[in-house]
Amino acid sequence: WAKCLPCPPSTWAPAGSLGRSACQQRRPCTSQDLKVVNTPCVHGQWTKTRTWKQPSVCLVNASDALAMLSGASVQTGPCAPCELGMARGAAGGRCVPEILTCPRGKHAVSQLVLSRWAEWPRNLSQEVVGPQGRSPVVEAALDDGWQLHEGGLVMVDALGGPGAVVPSGQDVLLHLDLEVLLSPGHLTFFMEVASDTMWGVHVRFLVDGVPASLVQPELMTTWLRGSRQDRSLVKVSGPLSQGLHRLTWACLHGSGAE
Repeated sequence: WAKCLPCPPSTWAPAGSLGRSACQQRRPCTSQDLKVVNTPCVHGQWTKTRTWKQPSVCLVNASDALAMLSGASVQTGPCAPCELGMARGAAGGRCVPEILTCPRGKHAVSQLVLSRWAEWPRNLSQEVVGPQGRSPVVEAALDDGWQLHEGGLVMVDALGGPGAVVPSGQDVLLHLDLEVLLSPGHLTFFMEVASDTMWGVHVRFLVDGVPASLVQPELMTTWLRGSRQDRSLVKVSGPLSQGLHRLTWACLHGSGAE
């Protein structure tokens, strides 16, 4: 049998670690260890504040770290707009699908649009997969995997911050679970990568756990001019068969995708 024991003071260990030798020394905290979080939207307002990224890998109880956290500004303002086809409830809370009533002779066509990235979508999740299989760290808000950043969704290693807790060489999987009601439906997404040679190797797109080219060969890949000179922009678009699907973007940690 086995049990979980705490690491010695001023040390930490990633989830799934085995043995005391896995405990690592905590380093001094920097501003890169802080993240901005929004409180739930209430009456059209939310508060932006800062907290430590999790798991914390620095000395959060040190006096300079406490001063850094307490000195962080707290801002209250209007909640971000909902995605297309979504609206906040009467109390101005979480975004929910709008209900469309069509006149006689017409029918509604539902669509899921993710473009503003102000809040983590309900049906989006992530997990880490390494040489030893899946990591116990499968939280949607994993701070060292995919994260919301300035109106986009990026891999944290693309931001250049210290203290990564997902080792290079492990896949960070981003899952989008959805149901396609039309036969067929239609899918379009854009993604920035460091180089077009990474696509299909370091960055892969899967449908139901299988490379998309094998199960949805009609999906077309088009390379566009990137928003930055050091990035390549890929567009994937085409039909998606009816039914329940899990769309997965697998990015090799350390490869630099956004």
